[in-house]
Amino acid sequence: MDLQNVDLKTSIDASLIDSKLKNLKWITPSFPLDPRKEIDLIKQTIEVLKLDKRNKMMITEYQFFSLILEENLNIPNRWYTHDNNSYPLKNHKYYKFYKEHFTNLIKKNNVEVIYITGDSKIKNFQIYLDNICFTEEEINEISKMHELKKC
Repeated sequence: MDLQNVDLKTSIDASLIDSKLKNLKWITPSFPLDPRKEIDLIKQTIEVLKLDKRNKMMITEYQFFSLILEENLNIPNRWYTHDNNSYPLKNHKYYKFYKEHFTNLIKKNNVEVIYITGDSKIKNFQIYLDNICFTEEEINEISKMHELKKC
């Protein structure tokens, strides 16, 4: 995360997200002028996830969702850049390996829904989802839910 052009003085208390983030400050390049708005969107997403008792997968740059929810969210990666660095694209030598990893994670854990929060988009992962379709629902401006269905 590049905070080079972010005024760190505008950071706010991260425990506003959850008490487990006590003693941390919150500011990101996504909402550098309004970190409170980002926190409100994150909290809204957390509430939706809490209410959803289905087996889920989370694709997000925010690495604290499992900690806060105390739930396995079947997170396939720690970060997401669409450039062969975080997950291989079709032209990469490890594409087949990663595709197996991704689809096995869904099958083995009976994932019924994929939540995406942050800059990632489901279209970046569709290359790994043969015979899996989904319906998309927007939670808020940073989060979407994708309910998996057979095609």
